[in-house]
Amino acid sequence: MKTRIITGVVAVPLLVAALSLTPTLVTTLIVAVISGVSAWEISGAVGMPKNNTIRGVLTAVVVWCAFIYPDDPANRRDVWSLFLIFALLTGISAAGMLRFEKRGGAGMTNGKLQNNIWALATLVLPALLASLTWLRMLKYGRLLVLLPFVSVFLTDAGAYFTGIFFGKRKAFPKISPNKTVEGCIGGVFIGTAAVLAYGAVISAASTSVEASILPLILIGVAGALAAEFGDLAFSLIKRIYGIKDYGKIIPGHGGMLDRFDSLVFCAPAVFIIASWLPVFKAAL
Repeated sequence: MKTRIITGVVAVPLLVAALSLTPTLVTTLIVAVISGVSAWEISGAVGMPKNNTIRGVLTAVVVWCAFIYPDDPANRRDVWSLFLIFALLTGISAAGMLRFEKRGGAGMTNGKLQNNIWALATLVLPALLASLTWLRMLKYGRLLVLLPFVSVFLTDAGAYFTGIFFGKRKAFPKISPNKTVEGCIGGVFIGTAAVLAYGAVISAASTSVEASILPLILIGVAGALAAEFGDLAFSLIKRIYGIKDYGKIIPGHGGMLDRFDSLVFCAPAVFIIASWLPVFKAAL
C-alpha cells in the first residue's frame, strides 16, 4: 500500500501536467504508450499469440492506431461510430461477466476465446483510449481531458474505502471477490461528487470559463459506472486465466492495465457526453 501511494503522489501530478499543459501530441503519445503496453500485457495474459515476434508486431500496430484520429473529433458520424464500438464491447463484456458468475468460468478457457480476446484488445484498446486525444482536441480540451482521470481515480478510491467501512454484500463474488454492493454504490457517489467538485474548482479559479452542472452530473454518473465496469471487465479476463496482475511495470499497482483498465471504458463515456453537451462555456 505504501508503494502504491508513493507512486500515485509522484505520477499523478506529472500526468496532469502532461495532459493539460502540453500540446495534443503529448496526449496522443500517452495514449499510444498505454495502448501498446496494455495490448502486450493482455496478449501475455491469454497466451496469444504464442510467437513473441507476432505479438510485438501486433502491439506495434496498436501503437500506430493510437495516432489515427479525425480532424474534427466532434463530427457526429465519428462520435456515433465510437458509440457503437463502445456499446458493442460493453454488451460482449457484460455477457461474459454474467456467464462467468453463473457458471464459475467453466468451459471459458479455450483457443477460440483466446483469439477473440486478443482480437478485441488489438482493435478496441486504441479506439477507446483515443477518446483522450479526442477530448483534448475539443474546445476547452485542456480541462476536459482530465475528467476521465478524476472519475477513474476517485471512483476507485471511493469504492475501496466505502467497501472497507460499509461493505457487506458481495457484488460479483466470482469475478471480484472483494467488491461489495455498498462499495460500488459509494464509488459512483464519490466519483460523481469528484467530477462536480472539479467543475466547481474550474469555475471558481477562472474568470473566463464556467462549468455546466447537468453535463457534469451525467459525466460523473456515467464515468463512474463505466470505470467500475471496466475494472470488472478486465478482472474477468484475469479470473479466467488465473493471473493476479497483468504486469509489474507500475510499482504498487501491477501492470499498465491494472491501473488503467477502468479508463478504457470511462474515457469514451466521458467523450461521448462532452461531444454532445457543453461541459464548459465562456463565463458571462
